[in-house]
This record gives sequence, C-alpha cells and structure tokens, in this order.
Amino acid sequence: MLVCHFHKSEVMNHNLKCILTIENFKMGIRWILIGGFLTVVCWGCQGQSNNTGHVKTSDRSSQEPIQGNQSFLLHQLNDALSIAVIQDGHKPPVASRIYAYANIAAYEAMVEGHPHFKSLESQLNALSGLPDPQSKKQFDYRVSMIQTFTDVGRELIYRKYILDSTKAHLLDTLRPHISDAVYERSIDYGKKLASSIKRWAATDGYENIQKMPNYTVADSASAWQPTPPTYGEACEPHWYKIRLFAMDSIQQFNPPPPTPFSKEKGSAFYQQAMEVYNFSKDVSKGQEEIAWFWNDRPSNNQVQGHMMSTKRQISPPGHWVNITHIACKKKDLSLIRSAEAYAMVGVAFADAIKANWYTKYHYNLIRPVTYINRYIDSSWTPLLETPMFPEYTSAHSTMSGASAVMLSTLIDRFLLRCSVGGNDEPGLWRYSLQESMRDRYENRFENWQAYHV
Repeated sequence: MLVCHFHKSEVMNHNLKCILTIENFKMGIRWILIGGFLTVVCWGCQGQSNNTGHVKTSDRSSQEPIQGNQSFLLHQLNDALSIAVIQDGHKPPVASRIYAYANIAAYEAMVEGHPHFKSLESQLNALSGLPDPQSKKQFDYRVSMIQTFTDVGRELIYRKYILDSTKAHLLDTLRPHISDAVYERSIDYGKKLASSIKRWAATDGYENIQKMPNYTVADSASAWQPTPPTYGEACEPHWYKIRLFAMDSIQQFNPPPPTPFSKEKGSAFYQQAMEVYNFSKDVSKGQEEIAWFWNDRPSNNQVQGHMMSTKRQISPPGHWVNITHIACKKKDLSLIRSAEAYAMVGVAFADAIKANWYTKYHYNLIRPVTYINRYIDSSWTPLLETPMFPEYTSAHSTMSGASAVMLSTLIDRFLLRCSVGGNDEPGLWRYSLQESMRDRYENRFENWQAYHV
C-alpha cells in the first residue's frame, strides 16, 4: 500500500477518490508495475551469474574501495547535460536517449576501476567491442569518465559548449593532482570508449526514423487529433522502432485495450470524460501545485490573443535524472554507485518510453481536451497544455514507475525534498520514491493536469 505524507497544504485534508474502476488509471498502475518488474528483472537480481540473461552491475556482498566521494563530478555533468537538453528543446523521447547513452558511457568508464562492478557489455542489446583499458597500467577513471560522458553527450545535443565548459572546469580541478602520463592515458581511454559507445548508438535506428514520413491524422472519431493551443504535429510517431536497451521486444509488456470509444452519454468512455471535466472545476490549490510540479513539457506555450510565448523547461526523463541526483546525494553514494544509478535509471526510462510509444500509436486514442470540446463543452481548457501524442496509456506514469522502482532497487527507500509549483519554486512536500510514483499516476487521471481520462 502506497501512502502520501505531505508537510502542509489543503492536500492533507483531501480524501483522494477511489478510482480503481477507471480503465486508464488501472493501466497507469499496470505500466508502473510492469516498468517496475522490468527494472527488477533486469537490474535487481544480484549475486547471479551473467549467463542468466539478467543485467548485473555489482556484487553486493563486496565493498568498493572508498577514496573520498567524487560523485559531484557526475552530478555536475548531468546538470550541464540537462541545461543543454532544456535549451535545445529536445522532446521527451529524444531526451531519454541522450541521458541514457551519456550515463551508460560514464558507468562504463568507471567500471574498469571497480572490480566488484560489472560492465554492461553483452548485457545491453548489441553493446559489444568496448576497448580494453590495459588495466595493468595506471589510470584515473574519473578523468576517463569526464571525457567519455562529454564526448558521447555532445554528439547528441546542439549546444555542445555547455558540456565543453563543464568538462574543462572539472578536468582543471583534477589535473594538478595527476601525473602527465596517467592523465593523457586516461583521456585517451575515455576517447576510445566514447567512440565505441557512439558507434553503438549510431546503429539503434534513430537516424532511420528521422527519414520516415510524418504522422497522418486518422479520419476517425476516436483517433488522436492535434490539440490546442498550437495544434502541432504528433511527437516522434516512430520512436518505438528504435532498438531497446534491455527489453526483449517492444510488445513484451502489452497492456489490455483501453475503454471502448463511444459518444453516447451512458457509455463508460463518456462517463470517464465527464469525471475529468467535473473534477477540473474544483481543483484545490494543493492539487494544482502537484500538477505544476509534474508539468514536464519541454516547451510550455502561453497564448494571449495573437501572441504566444514559449518557456523551455525540463522533460520527464530530465526530471528523473534530477531525482536520481537528489537520491545519490541523500545517500552520499560514491562516484561509481552514482554512475550505476544514473545509467540504470536512464536505461529504465528509455525502454519504458519506447514501449509506451508503441501502445500510444497502436491504439491512437483521442485526448480528453478534444473529446470534451466536441461532445461536452466546446470552451473547456485543461489546466496545463496537452502533450502532442495520443492518449493511451500514460507516458509519464510509465517512465516514473520504471525510474522509481529502479532507484528503490539500487538505493532503497528514502525521503527527499521536492520543489512544487514549477521547477524553480521552494519545496513544500516530502516524498518517498513510491509516494512520488503514486502521486504521478493519480495525477494523470484526476485531472490535476487533465491529460488523460
């Protein structure tokens, strides 16, 4: 049983409605449990041999050598990467790919210096041929990690100077304490490893889907349509065709179909839309704050008359990278364990979003704003702008479920301070990982954002 504990606000006295009979809410739970099962199967089976088919990163019965906590190096790199992803305006699926490859690269750079941790080579799909650092020679794997992360990350973003400046600052911090031979050897290894990771990334199908035709809006009453205020094109309709990191197939965890579409007032579909519509008229301040906290649209558009302004902000994958940062600092994890956490969470949400995208474009279901405007109230608008992809099932719930269970598996349960009401306002709540996961999928249905029925 998952229970939310809030410090203050109206939500303390709000009795959350029981909505287990609502199909999409159940699907949100299903995806969270599936995502969690995937991450536990892939990453949480410790102490087994590598021939089991389970990805294994460390032997938990052994302790890594501790030489002072240097995890700030990777935290700062991920912070810089997030700034670049935000300023570039990458869509959530693309952002998930960027974070995953950069952090897998960082983990691989560190793992050779920590014998109780296992490389992901031959564990992740098609990852092979990584260079041997010639471990008999001395390396500073922190330097290799910085080089590898930045080389891979800058390959995937536009504003490369953001990572370049962070790399220069971090290397300048380490350089005076490392001999010339070790430093140059470590830089060289980082470059070779980055080249291998980039070659691997180049074969995942991303370039191919960029050449595929744009999405054609279906001529069906139940089909997704571009939504206000921008009525933009469908987001990455071919994303599920990209190679998976750990799952066996894109349909490995297919959910049941959504509630059958119907315009009839007595139908289950109509009643779900009405529940969203009615709930949206009485959203409490606390619920609205939570909705804004989870508002992870990379581009927020505000329209006033003929004027539209756009605000760049973090995406769902970036949100969970930030939570991973907080988790690692809260637990005072070492650099190698922080690298493990970032890499595993990245793989979890990257595969989760691919599987979710398959479901979304397979069922191609209409969004609440379109349905309500057509059949209930033509002037109704949701609290937040609706993302540009089909309704079923919830992408944020899928990614959040996989990410939360992954962190719980690696780091254990913990409390963290979250900011609410946007990405830059003072924190009001205290969450555990499971509590934030429940908050995420309840938020999807209860129209705190009004994205889903």
